[in-house]
Amino acid sequence: MEINLREGTKSWLFGCHSIVHSYYVWKAWKILYGKYPNFMETICILLHDIGYIGKDYLTNKSNKGHSYLGAKITSWLFGIKGFNLVVGHSRADSATLGIPLSKLEAPDDYSWIIAADWWLDFNKLIEPQLAGRIWKKKVKTNWSSGNRVGGMELGFYGNETKSNQCE
Repeated sequence: MEINLREGTKSWLFGCHSIVHSYYVWKAWKILYGKYPNFMETICILLHDIGYIGKDYLTNKSNKGHSYLGAKITSWLFGIKGFNLVVGHSRADSATLGIPLSKLEAPDDYSWIIAADWWLDFNKLIEPQLAGRIWKKKVKTNWSSGNRVGGMELGFYGNETKSNQCE
């Protein structure tokens, strides 16, 4: 029996959008804001990328709408605050809905700076198209220069210099 999972499902279960990524986002929150996220914020961190499930975001080079499933779940749990926190982590989705970027956006981007190299290397096994350590260096350089953009628009894919489709 062969199980054929879509890229986003593999990513959320085992790869760069998995619970390991959520851990680094949680840790980045503490670094950036000086305190750990509260219960609601922690649940939002855990669910912010669940919308990758079922998507072929690497092949399609698009993650538009990936925040909506997590936002739907967190709005059911926490109301509009949960919805806005999750949608607001995605530049594309927040712009589409006219919602400002949330406190989750910066830790989501910064998480790649503090991510362990072994984990980035593991991600390349699960998702070979990813830039891995190269992307980590791009994000770190960008943040060091004062530009807080650290999302996938810096070049999430290993063979590209820039991608505006994915964050």
